[in-house]
Amino acid sequence: MKIFICLIFLFVLVGCTSPDEKSNANASTLAAKTSLKGNVEKSKREAVITPYKINEQYIVIDTGVFDATLMSSTYAIVFRNNKLADTIDKSFGMHRVAEDRYLYLTLTADEPIRESRNKNGTIKRILVGTFGNYVVNTNGKKQSLEDLTNGFDDNFSSPFVINDKIYFWQINRKSSTIRKIFAAEYDPKTGVTKNSYLLKDKIGAEGAEYLRGPYLTKDTIYFDFSDEKKYKFSSKDFKRYN
Repeated sequence: MKIFICLIFLFVLVGCTSPDEKSNANASTLAAKTSLKGNVEKSKREAVITPYKINEQYIVIDTGVFDATLMSSTYAIVFRNNKLADTIDKSFGMHRVAEDRYLYLTLTADEPIRESRNKNGTIKRILVGTFGNYVVNTNGKKQSLEDLTNGFDDNFSSPFVINDKIYFWQINRKSSTIRKIFAAEYDPKTGVTKNSYLLKDKIGAEGAEYLRGPYLTKDTIYFDFSDEKKYKFSSKDFKRYN
């Protein structure tokens, strides 16, 4: 009920604002900024879309194009319990790990959201910024996945949730060029991380697209390093098949 009343109030404000006032408001409104710890800078904003649920706990109140210079995605500003939660990478999504526990990727805004109008009159909202870090949000408490487990790299680990556990490429950071790469399983319930050595590789500046996220097919978890190198694990006990 509180969320419903709040949203009605936001819509009324938008409807009663003159074009000049709207322009000034948009120019001065920053998207929610997130630090490396996933904290959100509290700020007022207009409701620019019809808010909708992204899952059981979170509501999207704004979305558009995310421009990170070398990469682009889709941003979403989300509320939880009528409070600003985070600005997230909507393309990655919010992955349910357990009841009210979600994994998502934060985004950091470098400037106010701007609007671009196409020839047909369609308005596209654009947020310029940088990718933040992967966060595990449990009952509103945010923790960086990098702080919860070892060998996690926000740029390369490409995490994915399978059967209430988080699987990712674990990177040995001791070497600056050739690094050991492992398949890893992190269990948020126990805080235990298991791993299995895969290979050595020179990791440069390729970024998040370099390593594809693990995925599940039937009862097998796949870590595809390349078409020739596909590593298979049991989804029951993380036992390696090959």
